Amino acid sequence: MTKVAILLSGLRFGGAERVSLNLAKAFKEKGYLVDILVLKKTGELIQSAENDFNLINLECDKTYKLPIKLLKYILKESPKVLISTFWKLSLISCLIRVFKPSMYLFCVEHTTPSKAIFIPTYLFFITSSLFYQLSSKVICVSTGVLNDVKKNSVCLKRKLSLIHNPVYPPRTTSFSNNKQKTKLLWCGRLDDPKNPELMINSIDLIDKNLGLSLTIIGDGPQMNSLKKLTKEKRLDDSIIFEGYVEDVYSKISNYDILILTSDREGLPTVLIEALYSGLYVISTDCSLGVHDIIQDGVNGMIVPCGDKLLLKNAIIESIGKKCDGSFQSNTAKKFLPEFVIEEYISLMSS
Repeated sequence: MTKVAILLSGLRFGGAERVSLNLAKAFKEKGYLVDILVLKKTGELIQSAENDFNLINLECDKTYKLPIKLLKYILKESPKVLISTFWKLSLISCLIRVFKPSMYLFCVEHTTPSKAIFIPTYLFFITSSLFYQLSSKVICVSTGVLNDVKKNSVCLKRKLSLIHNPVYPPRTTSFSNNKQKTKLLWCGRLDDPKNPELMINSIDLIDKNLGLSLTIIGDGPQMNSLKKLTKEKRLDDSIIFEGYVEDVYSKISNYDILILTSDREGLPTVLIEALYSGLYVISTDCSLGVHDIIQDGVNGMIVPCGDKLLLKNAIIESIGKKCDGSFQSNTAKKFLPEFVIEEYISLMSS
Protein backbone atom coordinates (compact mmCIF):
# COMPACT_ATOMS: atom_id res chain seq x y z
CA MET A 1 0.00 0.00 0.00
CA THR A 2 1.10 3.56 -0.72
CA LYS A 3 2.27 5.47 2.34
CA VAL A 4 1.53 9.12 3.16
CA ALA A 5 3.33 10.91 6.00
CA ILE A 6 1.99 14.09 7.61
CA LEU A 7 4.49 16.16 9.61
CA LEU A 8 3.31 18.26 12.58
CA SER A 9 5.08 19.94 15.47
CA GLY A 10 2.52 18.53 17.89
CA LEU A 11 -1.18 17.76 18.23
CA ARG A 12 -2.71 20.51 20.32
CA PHE A 13 -6.35 21.49 19.79
CA GLY A 14 -5.71 23.88 16.91
CA GLY A 15 -7.24 24.36 13.49
CA ALA A 16 -4.20 23.24 11.48
CA GLU A 17 -3.80 20.13 13.61
CA ARG A 18 -7.47 19.16 13.36
CA VAL A 19 -7.67 19.56 9.58
CA SER A 20 -4.40 17.63 9.24
CA LEU A 21 -6.06 14.70 11.00
CA ASN A 22 -9.07 15.14 8.69
CA LEU A 23 -6.69 14.96 5.73
CA ALA A 24 -5.08 11.84 7.19
CA LYS A 25 -8.52 10.24 7.61
CA ALA A 26 -9.43 11.06 3.99
CA PHE A 27 -6.22 9.46 2.71
CA LYS A 28 -6.87 6.39 4.87
CA GLU A 29 -10.40 6.07 3.49
CA LYS A 30 -8.86 6.05 0.00
CA GLY A 31 -6.73 3.07 0.95
CA TYR A 32 -3.44 4.80 1.79
CA LEU A 33 -1.27 3.96 4.78
CA VAL A 34 -0.89 7.09 6.91
CA ASP A 35 1.89 7.97 9.35
CA ILE A 36 1.47 11.00 11.60
CA LEU A 37 4.90 12.41 12.49
CA VAL A 38 5.19 14.71 15.49
CA LEU A 39 8.24 16.47 16.92
CA LYS A 40 6.93 15.88 20.42
CA LYS A 41 4.12 13.69 21.70
CA THR A 42 2.11 16.56 23.16
CA GLY A 43 -1.37 18.02 22.75
CA GLU A 44 -5.02 17.20 23.27
CA LEU A 45 -5.35 15.33 19.95
CA ILE A 46 -2.62 12.75 20.66
CA GLN A 47 -5.04 10.06 21.80
CA SER A 48 -7.24 10.49 18.75
CA ALA A 49 -4.22 10.23 16.44
CA GLU A 50 -2.94 7.12 18.21
CA ASN A 51 -6.33 5.43 17.89
CA ASP A 52 -6.72 6.09 14.16
CA PHE A 53 -3.22 6.24 12.66
CA ASN A 54 0.37 5.14 13.04
CA LEU A 55 1.71 7.91 15.30
CA ILE A 56 5.48 8.36 15.19
CA ASN A 57 7.19 10.51 17.79
CA LEU A 58 10.39 11.92 16.28
CA GLU A 59 11.43 13.05 19.78
CA CYS A 60 12.76 16.44 18.71
CA ASP A 61 12.79 18.76 21.70
CA LYS A 62 14.80 21.16 19.51
CA THR A 63 14.04 21.92 15.85
CA TYR A 64 17.71 21.56 14.83
CA LYS A 65 17.43 17.83 15.60
CA LEU A 66 14.66 17.36 13.05
CA PRO A 67 16.69 17.09 9.78
CA ILE A 68 18.56 13.94 10.84
CA LYS A 69 15.54 12.26 12.41
CA LEU A 70 13.27 13.10 9.49
CA LEU A 71 15.86 11.91 6.98
CA LYS A 72 16.21 8.59 8.82
CA TYR A 73 12.45 8.13 8.72
CA ILE A 74 12.22 9.01 5.00
CA LEU A 75 15.03 6.64 4.00
CA LYS A 76 13.68 3.79 6.14
CA GLU A 77 9.93 4.07 5.47
CA SER A 78 10.00 5.54 1.92
CA PRO A 79 6.64 7.36 1.96
CA LYS A 80 5.36 8.32 -1.46
CA VAL A 81 4.06 11.61 -0.07
CA LEU A 82 5.19 13.92 2.73
CA ILE A 83 2.83 16.70 3.79
CA SER A 84 4.34 19.43 5.96
CA THR A 85 2.06 21.85 7.74
CA PHE A 86 4.17 24.65 9.23
CA TRP A 87 6.70 27.02 7.66
CA LYS A 88 9.77 25.94 9.63
CA LEU A 89 8.99 22.25 9.18
CA SER A 90 8.38 22.83 5.48
CA LEU A 91 11.80 24.42 4.97
CA ILE A 92 13.49 21.41 6.58
CA SER A 93 11.32 19.03 4.54
CA CYS A 94 12.39 20.79 1.34
CA LEU A 95 16.04 20.20 2.19
CA ILE A 96 15.37 16.54 3.04
CA ARG A 97 13.69 16.00 -0.34
CA VAL A 98 17.10 16.48 -1.99
CA PHE A 99 17.92 12.97 -0.70
CA LYS A 100 14.58 11.53 -1.88
CA PRO A 101 13.55 13.46 -5.04
CA SER A 102 11.01 10.79 -6.05
CA MET A 103 8.92 11.63 -2.97
CA TYR A 104 6.07 14.11 -3.41
CA LEU A 105 6.37 16.99 -0.94
CA PHE A 106 3.38 19.22 -0.29
CA CYS A 107 4.05 22.26 1.92
CA VAL A 108 0.76 23.52 3.33
CA GLU A 109 0.36 27.23 4.12
CA HIS A 110 -2.43 27.84 6.62
CA THR A 111 -1.82 31.54 7.30
CA THR A 112 -1.13 34.72 5.37
CA PRO A 113 2.61 35.52 5.61
CA SER A 114 1.99 39.26 5.88
CA LYS A 115 0.08 38.72 9.16
CA ALA A 116 2.19 35.92 10.63
CA ILE A 117 3.67 36.65 14.05
CA PHE A 118 6.21 33.80 14.06
CA ILE A 119 8.20 35.07 11.06
CA PRO A 120 8.93 38.53 9.58
CA THR A 121 7.48 38.92 6.09
CA TYR A 122 10.90 39.61 4.54
CA LEU A 123 12.26 36.35 5.99
CA PHE A 124 9.34 34.41 4.54
CA PHE A 125 9.99 36.11 1.18
CA ILE A 126 13.63 35.01 1.13
CA THR A 127 13.28 31.50 2.52
CA SER A 128 10.11 30.48 0.69
CA SER A 129 11.34 31.81 -2.64
CA LEU A 130 14.46 29.65 -2.27
CA PHE A 131 13.43 26.51 -0.39
CA TYR A 132 9.88 26.03 -1.69
CA GLN A 133 11.35 25.52 -5.16
CA LEU A 134 12.41 22.10 -3.86
CA SER A 135 8.82 21.11 -3.03
CA SER A 136 6.34 19.43 -5.36
CA LYS A 137 3.62 21.95 -4.58
CA VAL A 138 2.82 24.64 -2.03
CA ILE A 139 -0.78 24.16 -0.93
CA CYS A 140 -2.66 27.34 0.05
CA VAL A 141 -5.83 26.66 2.05
CA SER A 142 -7.77 29.77 1.02
CA THR A 143 -7.87 32.42 -1.68
CA GLY A 144 -6.48 34.94 0.78
CA VAL A 145 -3.49 32.76 1.68
CA LEU A 146 -2.83 32.08 -2.02
CA ASN A 147 -2.81 35.77 -2.94
CA ASP A 148 -0.67 36.69 0.04
CA VAL A 149 1.94 34.00 -0.69
CA LYS A 150 2.07 35.20 -4.31
CA LYS A 151 2.63 38.74 -3.12
CA ASN A 152 5.32 37.79 -0.62
CA SER A 153 7.43 35.41 -2.72
CA VAL A 154 9.11 35.31 -6.09
CA CYS A 155 9.18 32.61 -8.80
CA LEU A 156 6.70 30.44 -6.89
CA LYS A 157 3.63 30.90 -9.09
CA ARG A 158 3.93 27.52 -10.80
CA LYS A 159 4.35 25.82 -7.43
CA LEU A 160 1.17 27.20 -5.84
CA SER A 161 -2.15 25.34 -5.67
CA LEU A 162 -5.40 26.28 -3.95
CA ILE A 163 -6.86 23.36 -2.01
CA HIS A 164 -9.19 24.08 0.89
CA ASN A 165 -8.99 22.28 4.21
CA PRO A 166 -11.08 19.09 4.43
CA VAL A 167 -13.95 19.27 6.90
CA TYR A 168 -16.24 16.32 7.63
CA PRO A 169 -19.95 17.12 7.92
CA PRO A 170 -21.61 16.02 11.17
CA ARG A 171 -23.29 12.62 11.21
CA THR A 172 -26.68 14.29 11.62
CA THR A 173 -27.67 17.83 10.70
CA SER A 174 -30.73 19.72 11.86
CA PHE A 175 -31.80 23.19 10.84
CA SER A 176 -34.68 23.52 13.27
CA ASN A 177 -34.44 26.10 16.01
CA ASN A 178 -37.01 25.66 18.74
CA LYS A 179 -34.83 26.90 21.57
CA GLN A 180 -36.41 29.52 23.81
CA LYS A 181 -33.06 31.04 24.75
CA THR A 182 -30.50 32.15 22.17
CA LYS A 183 -27.34 30.17 22.75
CA LEU A 184 -24.04 31.53 21.49
CA LEU A 185 -20.92 29.45 20.93
CA TRP A 186 -17.24 30.43 20.78
CA CYS A 187 -14.83 27.63 19.96
CA GLY A 188 -11.04 27.69 19.67
CA ARG A 189 -7.74 27.95 21.45
CA LEU A 190 -7.70 30.57 24.20
CA ASP A 191 -4.75 32.65 23.05
CA ASP A 192 -3.96 36.06 21.53
CA PRO A 193 -4.59 35.37 17.80
CA LYS A 194 -8.12 34.14 18.58
CA ASN A 195 -8.88 37.22 20.74
CA PRO A 196 -11.50 35.56 22.99
CA GLU A 197 -11.50 38.64 25.25
CA LEU A 198 -13.35 40.52 22.49
CA MET A 199 -16.21 38.03 22.80
CA ILE A 200 -16.59 38.64 26.53
CA ASN A 201 -16.33 42.43 26.19
CA SER A 202 -19.04 42.39 23.52
CA ILE A 203 -21.39 40.25 25.62
CA ASP A 204 -20.89 42.74 28.45
CA LEU A 205 -22.43 45.46 26.27
CA ILE A 206 -25.63 43.50 25.56
CA ASP A 207 -28.80 44.01 27.60
CA LYS A 208 -29.00 41.11 30.05
CA ASN A 209 -32.78 41.00 29.55
CA LEU A 210 -32.22 39.51 26.10
CA GLY A 211 -31.32 36.31 27.93
CA LEU A 212 -28.31 35.33 25.84
CA SER A 213 -25.97 32.59 26.99
CA LEU A 214 -22.41 32.04 25.76
CA THR A 215 -20.48 28.78 25.89
CA ILE A 216 -16.72 28.89 25.32
CA ILE A 217 -15.22 25.59 24.15
CA GLY A 218 -11.45 25.32 24.20
CA ASP A 219 -8.40 25.64 26.40
CA GLY A 220 -5.23 27.67 26.33
CA PRO A 221 -3.00 30.15 28.16
CA GLN A 222 -5.75 32.76 28.60
CA MET A 223 -8.22 30.49 30.40
CA ASN A 224 -7.63 31.89 33.90
CA SER A 225 -7.54 35.54 32.83
CA LEU A 226 -10.77 35.12 30.85
CA LYS A 227 -12.52 33.53 33.82
CA LYS A 228 -11.32 36.43 35.96
CA LEU A 229 -12.61 38.94 33.40
CA THR A 230 -15.97 37.17 33.33
CA LYS A 231 -16.24 37.39 37.10
CA GLU A 232 -15.22 41.06 37.17
CA LYS A 233 -17.95 41.89 34.65
CA ARG A 234 -20.48 39.79 36.60
CA LEU A 235 -21.19 37.57 33.63
CA ASP A 236 -20.86 34.27 35.52
CA ASP A 237 -24.52 33.44 34.88
CA SER A 238 -24.23 34.12 31.14
CA ILE A 239 -20.87 32.55 30.21
CA ILE A 240 -19.91 28.89 30.55
CA PHE A 241 -16.34 27.63 30.07
CA GLU A 242 -16.50 24.06 28.76
CA GLY A 243 -12.75 23.58 28.35
CA TYR A 244 -11.37 21.18 25.76
CA VAL A 245 -13.97 19.03 23.98
CA GLU A 246 -12.64 16.31 21.66
CA ASP A 247 -15.84 15.85 19.64
CA VAL A 248 -17.12 19.38 19.03
CA TYR A 249 -19.79 18.08 16.66
CA SER A 250 -21.47 16.27 19.54
CA LYS A 251 -22.27 19.66 21.07
CA ILE A 252 -22.29 22.22 18.27
CA SER A 253 -25.85 21.61 17.03
CA ASN A 254 -27.17 22.58 20.48
CA TYR A 255 -26.36 26.23 19.74
CA ASP A 256 -27.83 28.95 17.55
CA ILE A 257 -24.95 31.24 16.61
CA LEU A 258 -21.22 30.62 16.38
CA ILE A 259 -18.91 33.60 16.81
CA LEU A 260 -15.30 33.87 15.63
CA THR A 261 -13.26 36.77 17.03
CA SER A 262 -9.79 36.05 15.60
CA ASP A 263 -7.38 38.76 14.50
CA ARG A 264 -5.85 36.48 11.86
CA GLU A 265 -6.74 33.14 10.30
CA GLY A 266 -6.01 31.19 7.14
CA LEU A 267 -9.23 29.26 6.66
CA PRO A 268 -11.28 29.11 9.88
CA THR A 269 -12.43 25.49 10.03
CA VAL A 270 -14.83 26.11 12.88
CA LEU A 271 -16.98 28.33 10.63
CA ILE A 272 -17.39 25.47 8.17
CA GLU A 273 -18.24 23.04 10.97
CA ALA A 274 -20.85 25.44 12.34
CA LEU A 275 -22.49 25.99 8.95
CA TYR A 276 -22.56 22.23 8.33
CA SER A 277 -24.41 21.95 11.65
CA GLY A 278 -26.99 24.58 10.72
CA LEU A 279 -25.75 27.45 12.90
CA TYR A 280 -25.76 31.08 11.86
CA VAL A 281 -22.22 32.50 12.07
CA ILE A 282 -20.58 35.82 12.89
CA SER A 283 -16.90 36.35 12.14
CA THR A 284 -14.36 39.11 12.31
CA ASP A 285 -12.84 40.01 8.95
CA CYS A 286 -9.63 38.27 9.96
CA SER A 287 -8.70 36.88 6.54
CA LEU A 288 -9.91 36.53 2.99
CA GLY A 289 -10.49 32.89 3.91
CA VAL A 290 -13.58 34.05 5.81
CA HIS A 291 -15.01 35.28 2.50
CA ASP A 292 -14.49 31.80 1.00
CA ILE A 293 -17.00 30.55 3.59
CA ILE A 294 -19.45 33.30 4.56
CA GLN A 295 -21.84 35.11 2.26
CA ASP A 296 -22.18 38.28 4.32
CA GLY A 297 -25.82 38.79 5.27
CA VAL A 298 -26.88 35.42 3.82
CA ASN A 299 -25.47 32.61 5.97
CA GLY A 300 -23.64 34.86 8.42
CA MET A 301 -22.16 38.27 9.13
CA ILE A 302 -18.63 39.68 8.90
CA VAL A 303 -17.50 42.50 11.20
CA PRO A 304 -14.18 44.38 11.53
CA CYS A 305 -11.51 42.87 13.77
CA GLY A 306 -11.31 44.12 17.35
CA ASP A 307 -14.52 46.19 17.33
CA LYS A 308 -16.60 45.12 20.34
CA LEU A 309 -19.44 47.56 19.56
CA LEU A 310 -19.98 46.34 15.99
CA LEU A 311 -19.70 42.73 17.18
CA LYS A 312 -22.35 43.46 19.82
CA ASN A 313 -24.63 44.93 17.15
CA ALA A 314 -24.10 41.91 14.90
CA ILE A 315 -24.99 39.52 17.73
CA ILE A 316 -28.23 41.39 18.46
CA GLU A 317 -29.10 41.55 14.74
CA SER A 318 -28.46 37.80 14.37
CA ILE A 319 -30.88 36.71 17.09
CA GLY A 320 -33.54 34.54 15.52
CA LYS A 321 -31.74 34.14 12.19
CA LYS A 322 -31.32 30.62 10.85
CA CYS A 323 -29.04 28.84 8.42
CA ASP A 324 -31.33 27.56 5.66
CA GLY A 325 -28.98 24.91 4.31
CA SER A 326 -27.78 26.97 1.34
CA PHE A 327 -24.19 26.48 2.50
CA GLN A 328 -24.48 22.73 1.94
CA SER A 329 -25.87 23.12 -1.56
CA ASN A 330 -23.83 26.09 -2.79
CA THR A 331 -20.48 26.25 -1.01
CA ALA A 332 -19.70 23.08 0.91
CA LYS A 333 -18.39 20.89 -1.92
CA LYS A 334 -14.91 22.41 -1.93
CA PHE A 335 -14.49 21.52 1.77
CA LEU A 336 -15.73 17.92 1.54
CA PRO A 337 -12.89 15.44 2.26
CA GLU A 338 -13.71 13.29 -0.77
CA PHE A 339 -13.33 16.35 -3.01
CA VAL A 340 -10.19 17.64 -1.29
CA ILE A 341 -8.43 14.27 -1.43
CA GLU A 342 -9.02 14.01 -5.18
CA GLU A 343 -7.30 17.38 -5.55
CA TYR A 344 -4.24 16.02 -3.77
CA ILE A 345 -4.27 12.79 -5.77
CA SER A 346 -4.48 14.73 -9.03
CA LEU A 347 -1.30 16.61 -8.04
CA MET A 348 0.42 13.29 -7.37
CA SER A 349 -0.36 12.09 -10.89
CA SER A 350 0.51 15.32 -12.71
